Amino acid sequence: MYRLQFVSESRCDFMVTNPP
Repeated sequence: MYRLQFVSESRCDFMVTNPP
């Protein structure tokens, strides 16, 4: 499962979550 998380205004964190 892929999730995009935006932090602040000029930062973007791309998180990859793999459920077991």
